Amino acid sequence: MRAHVLCLLATVVLSACASHPKREEAKSSLLFSVLMVDNALSGKPNEAFGCHFEMDGDGLIVAKRTRPGGKIHLTKYSSDESLALHEAIRAIGFQSFNYGEEVDRADTLRWEKGRRDGGALGLHTFDGAEYEIRFQLGAEKHTMRMWNPRQDLSLYAPHSAKIAKLKAVLNLFALHCKRAGFIF
Repeated sequence: MRAHVLCLLATVVLSACASHPKREEAKSSLLFSVLMVDNALSGKPNEAFGCHFEMDGDGLIVAKRTRPGGKIHLTKYSSDESLALHEAIRAIGFQSFNYGEEVDRADTLRWEKGRRDGGALGLHTFDGAEYEIRFQLGAEKHTMRMWNPRQDLSLYAPHSAKIAKLKAVLNLFALHCKRAGFIF
């Protein structure tokens, strides 16, 4: 008798669940991510760490900071905070471009200025870390892998408005990652 009641109860519960409309999960989409993928001194990290921003199905931003040792810090932005970040990104006016071609153009301008003014041409760092930077602005997705991006962007930004805007976008997210810049 008890087994029959349990079976009947299970049938009722399953029928109710089957007839209950399922709530569709809100899909999130990438907004910005920067992860350290290699280190000149210690090699590839055992675990990914850096910052990752997603936009949930309601248009709110969720930030995830992962630190060495697996420590994770999540922040869900309010609608006002999300709107303010979106507006700040739009205000920068970033447009997609070919980074390699723009670096070549900026390098030419930098060398010409150095020859003309007799000044230093800048320094490159040959150790440090390699980062993977991904972000999506509108329908355009951008992915870059760079060693020491902060130094390179600082070197080329004064000679290229496009690289300066890229640097401004990255600095904006760095501030929201609670970092002064992307050197982890």
